Amino acid sequence: MSAAFVGRDLLASLSDTLAERADRAVGDIAREVRDGAVSNAARDTGSMASGVYVATADGSDYGERMAEARDANPEVVILDEVAPDGPGEAVVGCAAGHSIYVEYGTRNMAAQPFLTPAAEAARANMAGHVMARIESA
Repeated sequence: MSAAFVGRDLLASLSDTLAERADRAVGDIAREVRDGAVSNAARDTGSMASGVYVATADGSDYGERMAEARDANPEVVILDEVAPDGPGEAVVGCAAGHSIYVEYGTRNMAAQPFLTPAAEAARANMAGHVMARIESA
């Protein structure tokens, strides 16, 4: 068997699973962002930290996180889930309605960012996540 034939088979095999592996890498990165945001979140009632969720083409933990946010603070305003448009995309959001005011601040309150720093930290690991998934069998 020639090296070109083996290489062609390897390339065909890789291309068949590349999209699936990339989707998993996107999910890995999104979960890293979620976990960082949960760690960074202000915790007056705990509803904001509890309400950070991930939605990918494979599924979402929104329902679980929304319930946890409501358990932490029964009066929390719950936002609708934002879903990704398709494969290869993920959404990291917060079900707690007040999270945007905490993230960006208001004229009466300084910003206490929790999602943005988590996304910036995950950006540094992005290539590693993608390469780990591409190289996995």
